[in-house]
Amino acid sequence: MKLLIGVDGSAGSLAAVSLGGRLVSSDKDEVGLYYSPPKVDIQGGADTTEVLPTVHDLLAKAVFEKSSGQLSPPLRDQVHTIVGQKPARQGLVLAADQWRADMIAVGARGLGPIASIMMGSVAGSVAHAASVPVLVVR
Repeated sequence: MKLLIGVDGSAGSLAAVSLGGRLVSSDKDEVGLYYSPPKVDIQGGADTTEVLPTVHDLLAKAVFEKSSGQLSPPLRDQVHTIVGQKPARQGLVLAADQWRADMIAVGARGLGPIASIMMGSVAGSVAHAASVPVLVVR
């Protein structure tokens, strides 16, 4: 099985990595971690064309390091990482299709019905749009 897990460093995404890591075997399964860096606005006249890729790379490295720490050492050593260019709700589904994942796991923030309507829910959007099963972890 190929399991793609959406990560962002939050407690919910770390729980998804932890549970996902228990569902797979390092002998026959693959784990991928997907991260979509947030838009970063740099003020002060800096040339953002050179700075932004470095900022995104550092953010991704930190999130992947923290997230992969939830996996057992054999899985941690062979984890596949994907840095997305689109918002997570779209990018995670596209990455799952391109990587040919068998399942997607995401953490739920538990915003409640009103907040999720106003802010949107990545977990809900992924669950509705994905062509593979989606595990939502609280």
